[in-house]
Amino acid sequence: MKTGATDGGRYNVMGGGRPVVALCLPTRYLHANSGMISKADYDASAHVDTGFSDDLNRGESQRL
Repeated sequence: MKTGATDGGRYNVMGGGRPVVALCLPTRYLHANSGMISKADYDASAHVDTGFSDDLNRGESQRL
């Protein structure tokens, strides 16, 4: 993918490119004053995000 459709997309091509990860949660009423997410989705996302961060800290980012 040359660019992304998120704010991180420009970093894919800027200065030779950078790895970008978009962390997304299903959200209701996203463009309202207050969005709503499922607590189960939030908890699962936190688990995945923590695991991903741990992998990056162990040097797994070199495979990206």
